[in-house]
Amino acid sequence: MNAIYAMNPRLKDKKTGKIETRYNRGYAEPATVGQIMAMMWGEPCDLKKVVESIRKGHEELKEELPFLCPHYSQFRNNHRSQSDIIPEAFTYRTCVDVDDKDLVEQARKRAMDVNQDPLSDWEGMVEYIEYSARKKLHIWIRIPKGMTIEEAQKAFCKEIDIPYDESCCTPERFIYMTGDQVFRSPKWLQPLTEEDIAERREAYLERGLDVDGRPLKEVEAKAEAKPASTETSAEVIPADARTRLIIKEIMKKEGITVADLTEQGGRHNAVKMILSHATQLLQKEEFMGVLSELMPKNWQDQNIRQLVKDFYAKYYDESTKLTEFQKQVYRKSRKMELGQEEDSTKKSAPAQVYGDTAPLAEIYASTQPPMLPEKLPGLVKAVTSQTPKEMKPTVAQGMFPPLGVYPRKLSFLYIDNQYREPRINCLTVGGTGSGKDTSLKQPLKHISAPMAERDSVNRQRLKAYNEEYNATKASKDKPKRPADLIIRKVGSDLTPARLAQLMDDSQGALLYTQMNEFEQWYGVEGLRGQVCTFKNLKLADDEDNPFGQERAGVQSVNYTGPLGLNWNASTTPSKVQNMFRYVMVDGPVSRVCLATTPDVGLAAPIPRYGRYDERYDEALRPYIENLQQATGEITCRPAIRLAEKLKAECDQYTLVTQDEVFDNLSHRAIVHAFRKACLLYAANGMKWEKAIEGFCRWSLHYDLWLKLHYFGDMIREAGQKKQTSKRGPRNLLEQIPADANGIFAYSDAVSVRVKAGKDEAGTGNMLSQWKSRGYIEALPDGRFRKLPPKHDK
Repeated sequence: MNAIYAMNPRLKDKKTGKIETRYNRGYAEPATVGQIMAMMWGEPCDLKKVVESIRKGHEELKEELPFLCPHYSQFRNNHRSQSDIIPEAFTYRTCVDVDDKDLVEQARKRAMDVNQDPLSDWEGMVEYIEYSARKKLHIWIRIPKGMTIEEAQKAFCKEIDIPYDESCCTPERFIYMTGDQVFRSPKWLQPLTEEDIAERREAYLERGLDVDGRPLKEVEAKAEAKPASTETSAEVIPADARTRLIIKEIMKKEGITVADLTEQGGRHNAVKMILSHATQLLQKEEFMGVLSELMPKNWQDQNIRQLVKDFYAKYYDESTKLTEFQKQVYRKSRKMELGQEEDSTKKSAPAQVYGDTAPLAEIYASTQPPMLPEKLPGLVKAVTSQTPKEMKPTVAQGMFPPLGVYPRKLSFLYIDNQYREPRINCLTVGGTGSGKDTSLKQPLKHISAPMAERDSVNRQRLKAYNEEYNATKASKDKPKRPADLIIRKVGSDLTPARLAQLMDDSQGALLYTQMNEFEQWYGVEGLRGQVCTFKNLKLADDEDNPFGQERAGVQSVNYTGPLGLNWNASTTPSKVQNMFRYVMVDGPVSRVCLATTPDVGLAAPIPRYGRYDERYDEALRPYIENLQQATGEITCRPAIRLAEKLKAECDQYTLVTQDEVFDNLSHRAIVHAFRKACLLYAANGMKWEKAIEGFCRWSLHYDLWLKLHYFGDMIREAGQKKQTSKRGPRNLLEQIPADANGIFAYSDAVSVRVKAGKDEAGTGNMLSQWKSRGYIEALPDGRFRKLPPKHDK
């Protein structure tokens, strides 16, 4: 069961009319999205009536309100107390109380403002706001990675300028729910992904905290480990190159270091995270063999051995399908076993293959992406000047999206005789804790600072307009929206409607957004999962694309025109493979430009960055000023010659390899390299620089190497699958099981949606639509009845 929060529905005994004994305040059961939705907004809903009575003076009725526990989705034996906390059930959310009535409206406005402010650390972190029974305020927020409940409460209260209340930090605390909703983000009732949870737990463990951010309990010294001689040889298979490789790849994916396995406080969880992948790839005896090398002092501890034994007994299943990650590791280990790859513990450093000069055969035969050229264009050199050497390729590839937004109506003639705008994106793919966010954070912030400064004026004008519009009651007196509210750097919490408004305001200019996680792109699409075709991602990469919406309302946004959105985002390999798995041959993969972080191995030193100060800004200033002045349709002959040269080189490699995947991916990758060359040319004041050619050749093959590395096999597999289906869409209403009278429960509808590959959160909306169209009716007991088709009546 995907429990979101622990809940107490406070149900009444039908005979006595009082709250049932078991639903006392110390009770809290795990609740799914459907159960929470039904409790707060299902029909019939007595919650609204109870809240109205409380507000009329019947405060004793507050005890009848249901409650949710913001911090945990489950307690041991459903007993809500600190002693029965399950650390692994932590929600990574908390709820801020605003008990001072004089501060309620201020807090509400500030919370909404910071949630949409791209310069705020709390952008997109406010998930739900509702008025309490006494018309005070509850603000539910996502806890930033690595912060404890208390730290998040203090930081958010400071951000919205209200007093901090330490009583809000007790881990077992609960919140009476009213359903009097002010704001609700879809994320409030969405479970975190396993990878996100793993990253958050890792952040706590690195601080010496438990996986829920609480201090680890002091552990008494254990008895001496069992002598190795008592472990029989049948229980352990000595580690070899193959088994070491498998565990190394798993540790890399989960961001686990050797220190995590040797230092007290994190060993148990670290082993558990490795086991979650290893059970399908290694025998238990093989796993113990590698563990004996990684944890020489503790691998025989009773709790560790019991954990391994229990994990294999419970989760090992020969019939279980391997995940994409497990398949990749298995293939890699098989190559090693067959002698095609050396033991990773003995292998020397890979040969240096430079992307500006090396033959393509050497670049694509290498086990590492091509190295950044030693001679760089002036702008690239300035942007990467404070970046440590090992992270320079990541920054050099990821620096372009915000730079491409500075010019106005600038385009360059391409080899197909069409004009290309500086539409550029970059998706940085790397393991947990690999520095994919840290490396780019400061460069992107300083590159976009002049843009954000200019936007701030228009943000203030927009805020003033919204306040005046909302304060004016008569429609005829309401002000018209200003026509020149151009905001170039936009928040990452985007929707298609919001994007249409921003494009309408932009007057043909490109926009820029920076996403902490690539999963935020689902908001731009308005769709998730298998039904998401990434249409808007593709439109953002194409000139003169049809984007927008037409609405009938006077105040509705009516915009039809190009979608110009440059963006940066980061993600992990498994996340992006999961997001693109249904569209491998449909275009999105070729339209993203990839970067990655280096594989530095276990227990690597922390990269040291330089100072991003006024001198750094001054070095960037002339390039940005040149871009701000650049406009018009430009013919850059050196860039055209470069594109023709890159195209010929890729075509030749395609002919000798007969690799259709490489050929298909190269077409748009060459366009991306051409755009970067033209942007560097414009940043130099329309002057060509010899180093641009070598750099853009590197950028092209760095991008293609990564695409083939992460998606090559998946694209080939997708291309071989049948493209037809034996059936059309199925009627979900007909599939919901019902009794002889057509009656079914909310949970039945949830089950059918999930089996159909749809999200659980949309169940309430689906039932509401069916009800309004006369397909079903709601019954007083919270169930539903199917109605005969209208044509049968």
